[in-house]
Amino acid sequence: MSLITDGRLPLQYAVALAACAVAAAWDIRKGIIPDWLTLTLLAAAMVYATLTGGFAGFLSSLGGAAALGTVPFALFLNNAMGGGDVKLLAAMGALYGPGTGLRFEFAALIIVSLWGIGRMAAARISRSSKKGRIEARFAPSALAASVVILIENARGFDGMWS
Repeated sequence: MSLITDGRLPLQYAVALAACAVAAAWDIRKGIIPDWLTLTLLAAAMVYATLTGGFAGFLSSLGGAAALGTVPFALFLNNAMGGGDVKLLAAMGALYGPGTGLRFEFAALIIVSLWGIGRMAAARISRSSKKGRIEARFAPSALAASVVILIENARGFDGMWS
């Protein structure tokens, strides 16, 4: 089963790629993910899910937002993640739904973790005198994860737990 039908990419995958690309650009340049992007995406995803799936679509979108936003919110409360990252994940959960959304979040967290480990190793190798936290921008990892989800679904992969 191919993800792309009639030469078109399903709307939620195109929106996810575009939103993550914009978020990544802002995150890299300014160190923030703007509220106008994340909150608009969250609202639009819930409206789209409701229009296309009725009440069940709304519940799936709401469940995706909750599933992807809960753990990052706890990390945010402990200063381990930014608020824009939490809102981006919640919006992506609303867009993808809980099943695909959790695969997206898992991929993004693995990618950002590998980036952080690489930065720590590079600092260790260069014997950097800078001590403290190693910060990693999350939105570029979200963009990479949305590409992974697109490729995964284009090949008909239903997820490793199905």
